[in-house]
Amino acid sequence: AATRASGTNAVRYGTMRENVLSLTAVMADGETVTTGKRAKKSSAGYDLTRLLVGSEGTLGIITSLTLKLQGIPQAISGGVCPFPSVEAACNAVIATIQMGIPVARIELVNALQMRAMKNYSKLDYPESPCLFVEFHGSDAGVAEQAETFGMIAEENGGGPFLWTSVAEERTKLWKARH
Repeated sequence: AATRASGTNAVRYGTMRENVLSLTAVMADGETVTTGKRAKKSSAGYDLTRLLVGSEGTLGIITSLTLKLQGIPQAISGGVCPFPSVEAACNAVIATIQMGIPVARIELVNALQMRAMKNYSKLDYPESPCLFVEFHGSDAGVAEQAETFGMIAEENGGGPFLWTSVAEERTKLWKARH
């Protein structure tokens, strides 16, 4: 929490900043401070929780956290989609967000990165900019989200969008990324 970390799921679930509800920290003088969730809008001084999250240990050492937890999604679909340019991929992301599609993870890889990942993982992906995406929700919801994303990608010159809801196949599609 002290690094205000964010992972690939931050798109949907937020970073540590949004998920730490309260914490206990030991300050440099040995004092123990416990923070709590405050009103969303307050002008009553510093928000110590948010201040300590991201302080990288410079203000105190975090000894305990209360975190907001997310449920495990019923279904997950994910895939990879090549694009002719980084700009086309970015336009697809913008359109996806503007349509309100709840993306759980999305990562852009440029052609040079894709070449390196392809050489490392021995997968048969094109050496062009690619988006790796993942959707969480119900079985029907993730299928609809993936199909809609595929249409958006196609409208922006991308494709084919290879996606699946089968865990083993999804892991294989994302293998180049890991």
